[in-house]
Amino acid sequence: MRNFRGQSTRLGLIACLCVLSTACDEKNLGKTYPKGLFARSPGLKGEYFKYSDASRPFDLLRKTQVDSTLNFDWESRESPLSEASSDRDQFAIRWTGYVVPPEDGVYVLCTCSDDGVNLSFNGDVTRQLVSQSARFWWTEPMELERGEAYPLKIEYYERTGNASFKLYWAKNPSASSGSEVCSSADLDNGGRRTSDCRSTSNIAINSELSIIPTSVLRPADDELEQAQSECEVSHETVSDSEIPNPYDPNTKHARNLFRRLAGVDVPIFERRFVRVKNVLDRGDLREAARIVTEEPSFYDVTVRRFAARMSTREERPDVSLNDFTATMVGATRDELDARLLLTGDFLYRGKSVFYWFDPSSASRMEVVESQSHYEKLENDGISLKCALDTIPRFDTSRAPASFKQILALPESGSNRTSVDLNPDPAGVLTSRSFAEAHLIAGTNRRAVQKAFEYFLCAPIDTWRDAELSDYFVGRDVERFPNGAGSYREYLTNCKTCHAPLDAMRGAFAPFHFENNILKHADLFMNHPRSVSNNEEQVQNMRLTSEAHRNNPDSRSTSNLLPVHWKLNHNVNYEDGYFMEDNHWENFLTTARHRTRFGWTGGTEGSGVRAFGHMLASSAAYPRCMARRVYREVCGANPLEEGGVSEETQVWLNGVGDEFASNGFNLKELFIGIGTRCME
Repeated sequence: MRNFRGQSTRLGLIACLCVLSTACDEKNLGKTYPKGLFARSPGLKGEYFKYSDASRPFDLLRKTQVDSTLNFDWESRESPLSEASSDRDQFAIRWTGYVVPPEDGVYVLCTCSDDGVNLSFNGDVTRQLVSQSARFWWTEPMELERGEAYPLKIEYYERTGNASFKLYWAKNPSASSGSEVCSSADLDNGGRRTSDCRSTSNIAINSELSIIPTSVLRPADDELEQAQSECEVSHETVSDSEIPNPYDPNTKHARNLFRRLAGVDVPIFERRFVRVKNVLDRGDLREAARIVTEEPSFYDVTVRRFAARMSTREERPDVSLNDFTATMVGATRDELDARLLLTGDFLYRGKSVFYWFDPSSASRMEVVESQSHYEKLENDGISLKCALDTIPRFDTSRAPASFKQILALPESGSNRTSVDLNPDPAGVLTSRSFAEAHLIAGTNRRAVQKAFEYFLCAPIDTWRDAELSDYFVGRDVERFPNGAGSYREYLTNCKTCHAPLDAMRGAFAPFHFENNILKHADLFMNHPRSVSNNEEQVQNMRLTSEAHRNNPDSRSTSNLLPVHWKLNHNVNYEDGYFMEDNHWENFLTTARHRTRFGWTGGTEGSGVRAFGHMLASSAAYPRCMARRVYREVCGANPLEEGGVSEETQVWLNGVGDEFASNGFNLKELFIGIGTRCME
C-alpha cells in the first residue's frame, strides 16, 4: 500500500470507496505469498528429524537450517539435534537444493556416510538407506553445463554408534565409472555396490575427490521464492485523479468482472482495477475479461470450483485439491484443447520446487495411495496459477500421475508388489479422484453414468430408454425382481437404465479402485489367488480357460481374464451378459438420442480412452462445458430445470458451439461467458 500519511482528504475518499467496493480488509489489501527462508544463504536446505521407528525416519521435524557444506563427523557423544543424550542416535537429515557448476564438464558426486543414504541428483537415483559403517555411494559420470541449476536431494539417517556424512565431487575425472572415481578401495564388498570410506591409513581416497564447495550449492527455497513471486498480486495504487467514478457504469462492470471471474473484490483505487475499467471504457469487453483471468484467484477460486464439482460423487465445490481438479485447472491455464481432458496421456501435479518428489522413495505413499501431494500445495497456500506442471505419462523418472501407476501381480511367495504404467490412460476419466469416487465398488456402471452427467450434462434419467436392446445387461441384474410374474417390471423399469448403461460399462471393465490404488485387470485382477481360494467363487467367474481350471496356481498372464471379477461374480440371472473384455457399444444412437448428444465420432470401441473420445467429440460436450462455466461465473444454474431462461439456454448452445469451433479453449470460454455477466 502507498503511504497516505498527511493526506486526510484522500483518506476520507478512500474510506468511502472501500465501502462501495466491499474490499477494505487486510486480507485483500495485503495478501502476499511467503518468501523463501534461505534466499541469500548459499548451501543446501537441511531438515533435521528425530525418529523412533526406523521404517519412518523422516516423521518428526526438529529444525530447518542451511548447511553451507556437507562435511560432518559426529562422534558418538555428539548430535546435530542437541546436547541431549537421547538425540545421539536415531536422527535423520534431508538436504535439498541445487548444484550450479562453475564450468562445463563431466562430474561425479560421491557420499561417504555412516549410516545410510539415498542420493538423487538430476534424476539419477541411488539408494542405500540401511545401517552400515562409513561407506561410499555415488552417481555415474554426467555432463553438466556451467551456470545451470541441477536438483539435488539427499536423505541420510543415523541409527546407532558413530555418525558421519560427507559430500564430494570430482570434475572431469580420469576414471570412467562412479565406483572407480569415489574410491580406490576394494569394491568387492559382499556383492554390494559400496566401498569403505573411513579415513584410515590403509584406505586411499581418490585424490580427484574434493568436498563440494559452498559457492556452487543453492538451497531449494531460492527457486521457491522466485516461483511464488510470479503469482504475487500487486496492490499498487493510482493517483487521486486516476481513481474512477464509483457510480460510472463501467466501474460497476469492472467490479463484477473481478467478482465473477476471479472471485475477489478489488479496491477501485488499485492500478489493476483501473486498468480493467479503462479497457471497458474503450468498449473491449473480452480484453477486459482476459485481463481479469490473469489474477491468480481466477484459477484458485473460479476454475478450481468449476472443476471440483466434477471430481467427486457429491459434486461439492469445496473438496480438497486433487489430481482431477489440478488437471482441469492446469489445462485451462495452459489453454489446452479441452478434449484432452477425456483422452490425454497426462495429469497435472505441482512443480518440483514446491514439492520435492523422489521416485525412489515413498512414491506410492505420496502419489499413488493418497492425495497428500496436492494437499501440501493447498496447505502451503501456493497459487495454482504458478504451482502446476504437466507431466507426460512417459516421463517415468518422475511418474507422478496416479492413474499411470497400477499394482501388478505379487511375486510368488512374496507380498511385494510392483508398479507399472496404465495401458489405457484417458485424462481425468482415469484419474485417482474419479476412480475413488466411481470405481471403488459395484460394477463400474457409475463411471459411465457420471461421465455422461459431468461432461454431457445428461443425468441418467434423461436417457433411459425401454426400446433399446438388453443384450449387454449383466448377470447381476434380476430379470424377475419380484417373482415369476414380474418380468414386465424388469422391462419397464430395470432395463430402461441397464440397457444403455451396461452396454458402455465395458470401457471401465479392467479397472478397480482398491486399497487406495487404481488397479488394472491386465496385471492384477483375475488370478484365482487374487480373488479368493474359494473354488465356488472362481467358478462363478465362469473362467473358461483350460489352463485356469487345470492349473489354478498358474502365473501366466495369458490365462487371465482381463476384466475385474466384480463385473461377473454376482449371478442373479445366469444367462445375462458375461463381460470378457473392455469392448463397449453406445446404444443411444436412435433419432432422439442422436439429436440430443450429437455424436460425431465412433459409437463403439474398446477401452476407456476410446470412450473418452466418443464423449469429447460429441456436440453435447462443449455445450455442457458452457453450462458448467456459466454456473460458476454467472451464479444461475442452467443444469436445473428453470434455472435460466430459454433464451439463455439457446445462447449457451451457441457459446458451446463457438467454444468447439475455436479449439476447445476453456480459458476463452470463461472469458466469453464472463462478459455476459457483468451486470
